[in-house]
Amino acid sequence: NLLDNLLEWARMQTGSIDFQITEFNLDESIQNTIHILEPNLVKKNIKLNCNVDENLNITADQNMINTVVRNILSNAIKFTRKDGEISIEAHRIDDNLKISVTDNGIGMTEEAQKNLFNEATSKSTQGTNAETGSGLGLLICKEFIQRHNGKILVHSEPNVGSTFNIELSQ
Repeated sequence: NLLDNLLEWARMQTGSIDFQITEFNLDESIQNTIHILEPNLVKKNIKLNCNVDENLNITADQNMINTVVRNILSNAIKFTRKDGEISIEAHRIDDNLKISVTDNGIGMTEEAQKNLFNEATSKSTQGTNAETGSGLGLLICKEFIQRHNGKILVHSEPNVGSTFNIELSQ
C-alpha cells in the first residue's frame, strides 16, 4: 500500500496519470479491495460489514476509485483496535453516489481532522498495532476525488471512531 501510494503520488505530481472514465461494478471493486486487505483484518480480528448493492454500477476512473477505497479502508483497519468493527456502505441517491467507511477506532480531534487533507500539515500517525504510513494516502484520495468533481468528508470523535464519506455526482 505504501509503495502504491508513493507511485501514485509521484505520477500525480508529474501529471502522468491518465483519467480514464469507464462504467464498472462498485461492489466487485470493493470486494477485490477487501480481499487484498483481508490479512490485516484477520490479524486484528476486525469484523467488516459491507453493505453495497451488488448491482451498483458507477461511471468513474476505476483505478482512482479503487485507490481511494483501499486507502480509506486501510486507514480504518490501521486505527481500529483489535476486535473492532468497520462498515463500508455505498448508495446511489438520485444522481449522486455516496461511499461511507465507518470504524469504531481511536478517532481524531477536530484539529487533526482539519489537517488531514492539507499537504503542509499532513503527517503519518501510528496505528493501534504500531502500523506506519507515509502520510500521502489521504492527500491522494482528496486529489482523486476532486478530479471526479466530488467531495471527501470526515467526521470523527476521539475514542469513538471515524466516518469518511465520498460523494460523487453520477
